[in-house]
Amino acid sequence: MKKKISYFLILFLGTIPSSTLAQRIQAIDWANNPSYPLPYSYTANHMRLTGKVKKLSEMWKNEYGDDFIMIKYEFSKEGYLEKQTYSSNGKEKRVTTYKDTVYAFLPEGITVMEESTHNGETLKSEITYYKMLLSSKKLFFPGTTNLTHKTFTKYAHNDKGQLIETDKLDRGVERTVEKYTYNTVGQLIKTEQTIEMKINKWQELSYVKEGDFLTVTTWYRFNMGRDYKLVDVYDKTGLIVKSTRESDKAEFTYHYTFDKITNWTKRIQTTKNLETGVETITTKYRTIEYYE
Repeated sequence: MKKKISYFLILFLGTIPSSTLAQRIQAIDWANNPSYPLPYSYTANHMRLTGKVKKLSEMWKNEYGDDFIMIKYEFSKEGYLEKQTYSSNGKEKRVTTYKDTVYAFLPEGITVMEESTHNGETLKSEITYYKMLLSSKKLFFPGTTNLTHKTFTKYAHNDKGQLIETDKLDRGVERTVEKYTYNTVGQLIKTEQTIEMKINKWQELSYVKEGDFLTVTTWYRFNMGRDYKLVDVYDKTGLIVKSTRESDKAEFTYHYTFDKITNWTKRIQTTKNLETGVETITTKYRTIEYYE
């Protein structure tokens, strides 16, 4: 019988005792540490959903208002994402299913199969997470077994279980390394990305707590160009309520409506151009179905 294991359990395997592994990963404090560099998960928990979510649909128009976007998510009773469907203007564009095959106690590690259907063609990705904190991703042509793309990534963690480095070799040619630094309370304060030994992206973050709100200021730079400032404000639950982007000369504010389980079902985003003062409004809707 197949057993499902979260993406995150693999990244931390070997650095945290297995008995406390799931608890520590599930207990991430989004309200005080929203910038923790975890990749997107295949679980409802790491999509910041509470309760036993069965299905989630998100709907909105793009920033130009001419495309209606919908993404549907389907979860197992254990909270694992099993299917994702992306549609534009009522037309299904991409369907991704997630199938976990587990060899938890074998040297081969754990293989995650991703199948993405686009215009009737199925694209397969095979990702293997090894016990030694390594991952290998293979991408195949639609309808064939021909390997078209392969990456190999090594993950490193400190003794607190925090991700401190990813080292990715793409197609056996291009090497990308990302390093992460934390303060004494576990908040991310610096990231650095190098491609082929050259700095490509750099960030420094600082945190200020005022009452129920946390302000995160990020200075960032691409390709050693000029520095830009990003200021994000989060509420006590970890939801972003305001964002100011110097590079875009824009300010974003967010207002939410919640269901009885405390998941948000409506988000109104107001975008203000800081040069002209012009405001535009984008509304995102969610419908959520729960297991009984």
